[in-house]
Order: sequence, then structure tokens, then C-alpha cells
Amino acid sequence: MAITPSGKPQRSWRALASGLVSVLALAGTAALAAEGDPDQGLRPAAAGPQAEAAAVTKAVWGGLRSGLPWASGASSGAFLLESLRGRPLDVGTTYTNRRGSWADMVQSAGNIKTVTRYGLPVIGMGLFPDAYRGQHAQCAGGAFDGYMRQIGAKLVASGGARAVIRLGWEFNFVNKYSWAVTGTDAISAGNWKNCFRRWVQNLRTTPGQAFTIVWNAATEGTHPDVDMLYPGSEYVDVIGTQYYDRCPPATTEALWQARYNKRTRSGAPAGLGTWLAYAKAKGKRLAIPEWGIGGPRNACPRPGIDNPFFIRKMAEFLRANAASIAFEAYFNGDGTPGVPGSHKLSPATYNPQSSAVYRSLW
Repeated sequence: MAITPSGKPQRSWRALASGLVSVLALAGTAALAAEGDPDQGLRPAAAGPQAEAAAVTKAVWGGLRSGLPWASGASSGAFLLESLRGRPLDVGTTYTNRRGSWADMVQSAGNIKTVTRYGLPVIGMGLFPDAYRGQHAQCAGGAFDGYMRQIGAKLVASGGARAVIRLGWEFNFVNKYSWAVTGTDAISAGNWKNCFRRWVQNLRTTPGQAFTIVWNAATEGTHPDVDMLYPGSEYVDVIGTQYYDRCPPATTEALWQARYNKRTRSGAPAGLGTWLAYAKAKGKRLAIPEWGIGGPRNACPRPGIDNPFFIRKMAEFLRANAASIAFEAYFNGDGTPGVPGSHKLSPATYNPQSSAVYRSLW
């Protein structure tokens, strides 16, 4: 059954969508500051006449295909999840190549047609290929500008002018990915932010683009203060975080609330509720680009399980906060290759109880 906000018919979202104003693409690249002062001079350039002529509309929130009051989809296994719920997806997710060269990464940006059929094609994009691990200062200094512009052009040419870009996702796991922040000091944070800003500046010069930029942190990560890595609201359209049910799984209201309201020792957000509050404080919507139950059995001493309670709580959260949600995408995949355990809801043989509840609520 479809979930609708209390007392509000679904058609209100379509009325909202039709009334949204077009957003002008920003043109030009602002001058970058010296490494010693990471915040100086870093502002997007003003839109010029060419940008005005090429004005396009950014992503519109709400379930325009699904009929749900929020944009809903998958970050893995989209076709199977869509079949399970019998309702169209609003969101499909893919990734650019991070294992190969810059040329491979550029080429992969043109191979996104599998997700452009959805209303919101979501692209996970590292800041650079793995061979360039930790090169945030070079990135910030303009060494990779040409590649960034080629990637933007490839996305537009392949039907991704309105792509939602998870730029440098899970960056707050120190040194986990090649593009993650390399330390907890101010210089590392400054270099990372300047690299992110440089990417946004270059992507926004792409003719015909209407990209949505997601600053996509891990729910908790290993960096003690994620706000040190916030690049500024002019560079961020949406704040995002993953949310998996494990370590331990939330099987009771008390466990759900404890994890929902969790913060790190430094006071940074670490739960779904605290991340929502953080996004609102920045004047942004919250995205949940990956979420799920179950998963790899080696994730922690108390890994995820087939947990229909968690599915119900997520539905309640999304319904209650639909006006503050950009999108959510269920991870209908296995997680770690070769490790027992799966997040999958479809096929339903993996987590049959959760699958049945998801189907009834989505």
C-alpha cells in the first residue's frame, strides 16, 4: 500500500513539482586559495549570459513516479526491488569507475543509461581514481580540472543532465577510500574541502547541466568531527548519510531510539535523527542513499538480521519527515562478496519477513 502524509493527498506533490522554478546552472570557476588558508576565496562564480541561455531544471523531490510522498528507489538490485513492490522506482543508482585511470573514470560517466530511466539517476563518484589516493591538494590546485569537466560533459551527453551526484561518498572514514580525508588535522580537512569545492565549481560549468550535489557522509565514520569537512552550503544541495541496521540491529523501540538519537563523543551526528537535525540546521534536505537490514555476518559481533521492525520504523520515519527528505534508496544487494548474509529484500528468500513488510509499505 502507498504511504501518504497524514491528511495530504498524493497529488499535492505533483502540484508542488509543477510550481518549482528553474535553477540556473552556475558558470565559471572561482579562484582557489593557497593551501595555508583553505577557506579564502572559494566561492562559486556568478552565472553569466551563457548560463542563462542554457537554464535547466534541477531534480524535483517527491515520488513523481512512485506516487509516494518522498523520492524512493534502490542503490543496488533496482529491477528486482521494483518487481517486489509493484511500484515504479524514483531513484536508480550507479557508480563511476574508480579502479582504473582517469580515462576509465571519464568513460564510465557515459555509461549511465541503466539508471536514466528513473526520475532521479543517482551517481556515486569518487574524487579521483584509486591510483591518485590522497591527492586532495593537487585536486584543489586544479591538476584534475580537465577530467572533471569531461566527466560533467559525459554525464549530460548520456542523459544525466539532472543527475544527483554523491561526490566522494563516505569521505569521513579516514583513509578508507582513495578520496577519503587523510587525517583529522585542519590541513587535511582544508585540502579535502578545497578538492570537493573544485569539483563542484567545475561540474557547474558544464553546458546544459542541472546537477544536484550530495555531500554524502558515513553515518558515523572514523573522523571525530564531520562538520570540519563541510565545504559550505553554497557547494552542497543535499546532505546524505547511509543507514544500516546492525551493530546491534534495532529490534525494539528502545534500541531504535538509542541509535536514532546517537551522537559521537564530539557531539557530531551518528544516528538518523541527529543527521536529520544536522541537515535541517544547514538548510538542506536529507538523503539516505543506502539503507538496509541484514548484510555481512562479519560486520560486527551483532550483525544485521531479517528485521521487519526496522523496515516499519524506516517507513514511519520517511512518512513523518517526507518534507525534509530528498530521497532514499534501499541497498538490495549482498554487501561483502563471499561473506554469508545479505541485505536483499528481493528475491524474498533472503529476508522473507522484511521483504513482506517492505512490499506492504512501499
